[in-house]
This record gives sequence, structure tokens and C-alpha cells, in this order.
Amino acid sequence: MVRMVPGAFLILVLGCSTAKVVREGNGWREVEAKDSSTVIEMMTDDPAVLADLAKSAPDARVRTEALLRVKDSAVLAEMVRKEQDASVRRTVVGRLVDEKVLRDLAQNDPDDVVKQFASARVEILRTVDRRHPEYAGWAACKPGTWVRLRVDLKMNDSRYQTEIVRTLLESTPERVILEQKVVSTGNGAQGSVRDLLGRFDVAFGRKVEDDGDFTFQGRTTKCRWVRYNFQRGGDVAQVRRWLRDEVPGGVARIDLEVSPEGQPLAHLTALAIGWERR
Repeated sequence: MVRMVPGAFLILVLGCSTAKVVREGNGWREVEAKDSSTVIEMMTDDPAVLADLAKSAPDARVRTEALLRVKDSAVLAEMVRKEQDASVRRTVVGRLVDEKVLRDLAQNDPDDVVKQFASARVEILRTVDRRHPEYAGWAACKPGTWVRLRVDLKMNDSRYQTEIVRTLLESTPERVILEQKVVSTGNGAQGSVRDLLGRFDVAFGRKVEDDGDFTFQGRTTKCRWVRYNFQRGGDVAQVRRWLRDEVPGGVARIDLEVSPEGQPLAHLTALAIGWERR
């Protein structure tokens, strides 16, 4: 058993003392860092205080730290639109989930970097409304829950494979918002994968439901599926989802076939290969 004398204990306590506070205000403080610089620390989780700091704090660093902790997406969108400092908007745009606000920033923001960040952000967001087969499954999860999908695309004699991760960002009674990224790049899907998942991974048209044999994680079982047949412009499409409760979002596989007018059939399959619930 190790015994510590009072003097040694006092030295230890002093050595672990908190950093020196340079200045502070309501809900925040600025403290010295080890490299002689200073950092801003938020001392509150009060939504009203954070919103007030994000809106009116004179120091851009304080506004940034407050905005990074604002959880209400509507408040965040309002604040970013009003924020005059481009560096603050650059930092916070990655937390926005309002596609309308992001598209507006991507087109009209005076800062080119903010435009680029907002445009890239739009590419990875996916909104699922309450009519969609995936809504209930995602709404039952907490933000941060994710599912990893292996995507196989066949067009003509060409085949392409990639992996994407869908992560739940926000859930409301009307819709859930997901972040959808390509695993290898961290960016949104591109090319035909982006077009097919963006335009045709929907839930409308003639609906058919049934059970079928489904091989999943090395086992073949009976599985319920739902299929929608529809037309968009000259494209005839059908999307079938194989439903499993254990997968976040409730969809274990998506089979998507699109017959563009005058073009060969495109077939995309997205299979859940990993997930984590929060």
C-alpha cells in the first residue's frame, strides 16, 4: 500500500490545478493553453444562453463555440444566416441539416469556401419522411446510429462496387435526416450511384408486399419485402426493400432497377453489412 505524505499530496493537487482563466462571461471562459495560446470553453448547456452567445457575443471564437453546441437545427440555421464572419460560417456549416439553407449558402454566400462547404454538405444529406418504409426504423434510434451498405451497380457489361454509411443525424415526428457518405472518400456518392440513390430510392407508385427467401449474414430465411413500381419522366423503375428489424432503418437490402428510355437496364443492390445502434 502506498502512503502519501500531506506535502506531496499538496504538490500533486497544485500540479493538476485548472488552467488560468484569462477572461470569462455568462456561460463561457477563455483559458490559457499549454502552448501559451488561449482556448474558449463553454460552461453551459442552456439552449437559451447558447443561442444568445451565438447571436450576440462580440468575439467570433465565442460565437463559434456556442454555435457548435446549439442542438436545435432551426436555431442553428437562423444563426448561420445572420452570422457576418465567414470563418464562423465555415466552421459551423458542417452541422447544418436544413437543405434549403445549405442550397442558399451554396449559391449566394459571399465567401467561396462557404459555398463549397455548403454544396458538399448538401450532397451527403438524405431526408426520409414519415411515409417512407425506413422512417419508423430510424425514428426508433438515437442520433449517431449508423448502418454500412455494400453497393453493387451493374450497367451494360460494367460492374462497380462501393460502400456507403448512413448515419442518423436528427429525428422529428415528420422526418429523419441521415448523413450518407462513401466510406473510401468521406464524400457523398457520385455518378450513377448518386443518381440512382438520389432519384429512385423513394416510396411511391404502385405498392406490392410479400414474403420471400432472403440470404442475410450467412442464413437463408423468410423475409418481408415491399416493392414500389413507378415512372419518372421516361424512366421506368422499381425498388424493393427487404425488411429486417435488427438493422437501423429496418432495411437489410435494397434492389433497384431502372430502365431509362432508350438505354440499357441499370441494376443497383445495397446490402447492410454492418451497423451500430446508439
